[in-house]
Amino acid sequence: MATVTRSNSGLLTDIIAVQVDKNDYLPAFEKALKQYGKQANISGFRKGMVPVQVVKKMYGKSVFTDEILRTVETEINKFLEQEKPEIFGQPLATEENNNVVTTLDINNPSDYTFTFEIGLRPEVKVADLSAANITRRNVSVTDEMLSEQIAYVKKQYGNKKDIDAVTSVDNGVELSIVEQGTEEAKTQAAEVKDFKNAESLIGKKAEETFTGKFADIFEAKLADFLTTQFGEGAEDKTYVVSIKSINEVEDAELNEELLEKILPGKEIKTAEAFSEFLKSDIETYWSGQTKNQVNDEIYHFLLDNTTVDLPEAFLKRWLKNAGENPRTDAEVEAEYPAFANSLRWNVITDEIAKEAKLEVTPEEVEEFTKNQLLAYMGGAQLGEADWIDEYVKRQLQDRKYLEQAYQQIYTNKVFENATGKVVNYNDEYVTVEEFTAKQHHHAH
Repeated sequence: MATVTRSNSGLLTDIIAVQVDKNDYLPAFEKALKQYGKQANISGFRKGMVPVQVVKKMYGKSVFTDEILRTVETEINKFLEQEKPEIFGQPLATEENNNVVTTLDINNPSDYTFTFEIGLRPEVKVADLSAANITRRNVSVTDEMLSEQIAYVKKQYGNKKDIDAVTSVDNGVELSIVEQGTEEAKTQAAEVKDFKNAESLIGKKAEETFTGKFADIFEAKLADFLTTQFGEGAEDKTYVVSIKSINEVEDAELNEELLEKILPGKEIKTAEAFSEFLKSDIETYWSGQTKNQVNDEIYHFLLDNTTVDLPEAFLKRWLKNAGENPRTDAEVEAEYPAFANSLRWNVITDEIAKEAKLEVTPEEVEEFTKNQLLAYMGGAQLGEADWIDEYVKRQLQDRKYLEQAYQQIYTNKVFENATGKVVNYNDEYVTVEEFTAKQHHHAH
């Protein structure tokens, strides 16, 4: 009968030893040989009539090894299921197992011992969030922000018309672009303000031509985009850029017909009502950004102030052998810090969830899926249409989606719980530019 023992081998690492005797694997080995005999196509024998000794001679060694390893795998899985140790990943076979495999002798069945290393998840005391000072950056919606958004909507739904000459840097242009010395041209829509020294183009007419590198003609955003579109080496080549046509957009009127088109079913019928809706929408967006920023601060506080020991040697060996292609030692060293931080965070969140008894129910996943659909549909009222239930049902049958949805809900609950434990919030009221700049700085 197989025996499984567990012993400590280092900081947060244990060794599991699985000893199997011949009675554990021989019955399965003999059964497997008979099965091979029924299925094998061997010259000189009718299918299904190959003698066991012939099968044993041809396939015995590999079948013998497979059955022993299968028995070992069954025993270690049974042990983990019964003992339920808190571990990282799956057990790793030790190098000694290679030596054991070389001693397997089909002609002399014996007892064999295989060993596996496991990395143990540590017990942690999560940092006290009541001691944290969390900055909360709030963005107020200004009249200027609202006016810019309304102007954008009017232009987006406006009527485009061709004009003879550039009247504003906001004019649109259709460009013809050809590499100097070649004939094949590409067309590209752009705006006058995408050009360097855009003001100098006011008054210019169609057929105006520019020659040079993209970076010399255009602002960085369009220059980078065109470089990508024209392929490798495009940044060093010279191009001839011609303005084929110029257009301007006549702003749309925010009347009832257009508002119904933009926001179907919302019953917003006047420019004033649209302005109020837009303001609320912008506030909701920036409130979400503030929430994300607070979550990021909480994440860093917990990670920086919670001691989480890890079985580093085990994890590096696990990381090296994970996936189809083993990593080099240099790759492991480069990837390990981020990998370790991810594991530390998982340990912390699991501890928060355990303490607060946080769970994700199937009903919550279903509601999450419906809300995602609502967001994709631009907030439209979906009603109780059968296709919604079918959509949700399909999504919930997708294992990858199900795992992602569960993880998102789980993470949201952890942060909601953590946010409620923070006592000291330092509120800052910032502009969009300040918010973005501070986020960018923090990311680096």
